[in-house]
Amino acid sequence: MIGSDGEGSDYNDLWGSAINEAIADHPHHDLLLQMPYADLRSVPFFAKGFARGMMPEAPEEWVMMDWKGKLAKAYAFTPGATNVLVFAPDGTLEIQTAGREPDPAVVEQIVGTLAQLLTLAATDTQAEH
Repeated sequence: MIGSDGEGSDYNDLWGSAINEAIADHPHHDLLLQMPYADLRSVPFFAKGFARGMMPEAPEEWVMMDWKGKLAKAYAFTPGATNVLVFAPDGTLEIQTAGREPDPAVVEQIVGTLAQLLTLAATDTQAEH
């Protein structure tokens, strides 16, 4: 999951691109489920329609819109930054980090964890068949 409040949204694509470029060659990349997230609790009532209109319309580009910021509160998101959460297939939170510009060392750590989880998921999927 990659997401932020409005102030951090400028950095989400940078993090997403850095992570995706680094993991794209993994043989089980197709098992990776990515969820873009928007903490919209600071959007005033009268601007909700405008905010909704700024979100992508194509289903493959949809963003989870959290109007009350419940997820951001539950995971203590860092305001004004991109927040990255990596969950294992069983729902266990493996990594949580936040920042503005992607830090190469942090991206490397995220990608390493994703690679391990994708390999494990592929092994589990093959064992089921």
